Amino acid sequence: MKYIDLKSDACTGCSACANKCPSKAILISQDQCGFYVPQIDFEKCTDCGLCGKTCPVGHKKEFECSDFKIKAYAAYAKDEVIRRESSSGGVFSELAHHVLDKNGIVYGAAFDENFKVVHIGIRRKEELVRLRGSKYVQSFISETLYAEIKEALECETQVLFSGTPCQIAGLRSYLQKDYPNLLSVDLICHGVPSPKFFADYLICLENKYGKIKQYFFRDKNKSWKIFNSKVITERKNIIKYMGQDFYLYLYLNHLQPLLRKSCYQCEFASKGPISDITIGDFWGYQASKTLPDDDRGLNCVLCSTSRGEAFFEAVKKKFNCEIHGLEEIEKGNPVLLHPVKYSPRDRDEFWDVFFKKGIGGIRKIYYSPSLKYRLILFLKFNCSWFYNLLRRVYRLVK
Repeated sequence: MKYIDLKSDACTGCSACANKCPSKAILISQDQCGFYVPQIDFEKCTDCGLCGKTCPVGHKKEFECSDFKIKAYAAYAKDEVIRRESSSGGVFSELAHHVLDKNGIVYGAAFDENFKVVHIGIRRKEELVRLRGSKYVQSFISETLYAEIKEALECETQVLFSGTPCQIAGLRSYLQKDYPNLLSVDLICHGVPSPKFFADYLICLENKYGKIKQYFFRDKNKSWKIFNSKVITERKNIIKYMGQDFYLYLYLNHLQPLLRKSCYQCEFASKGPISDITIGDFWGYQASKTLPDDDRGLNCVLCSTSRGEAFFEAVKKKFNCEIHGLEEIEKGNPVLLHPVKYSPRDRDEFWDVFFKKGIGGIRKIYYSPSLKYRLILFLKFNCSWFYNLLRRVYRLVK
């Protein structure tokens, strides 16, 4: 059977093979590190080869959107409530509203009741809060989700599917044809951390603060530019800036040991778009009179197909936006050009410590932000006016 080796470092866990299998012989399970992998029941397998034909790995050229010159924008939602409740500028929410207004379905990542991140579909605006906000962990796509999407598309229902680039590739590979009523929206992806590691981290938080009721990877009340997590428990609300949050520190500042192995050689997140629209944070944005830098969230938007551009134009009146150069966005988001870099040996050592000593051992060895780093983040988080004053003085002196 021509099928990607289950132990292959290239497998992204997109679930396309499991969704395509006519014998339901493939289930999505978790490996030792907690990442989602296909598992074959060889008693059910008929050796039809559909799984191998459906796997998108190694076939990116088939999904690249090469017939359209990418148009890039800086944008944020005019609706301040939407913008405030979004991790960035609220562009995704307004795109979703446009689909829901047409009685369509929006698919994206959401927390379930156990804080596992899973892909779900919604039909009502009231449910959009579940899809809104960053989730820095790999989401689970069930063995039937793509089939559900195909059924909706065949019924001519407008569908917006959002996810990582490899998940977009998985869906498109499963569908095997283009649907005019499908809008694919991928996120600028920095790699997907382990669901198991995140689950263990939440257990540590509950042991310290009590039962978790809500968790936010990014809270913007202090600043959009500083990554702050927010945990709401039965006893109290906790906001931690990046230097205090062990999970965010590892994900954003270390050698990226939390990521799936395929992320370090990802063919989908760089070198050619595969979705209609790509959205992310506009890091390195140079403020203009049209869009002042007010630190409340700003998206970069890349329209890679005529369909994506037409859709964005239809929703454009809900945004404050301006055209920008693609190179400017790539400069602040280098993962658009190449995958996340890492040291294989360092990653292996990290997971070896985790398997032997658990998350407590990881914290002792890998959580060591410098005093300077902690001081800078503390000033940003608690005394932003003083921090900005120091920056201006430093620039003048320099």
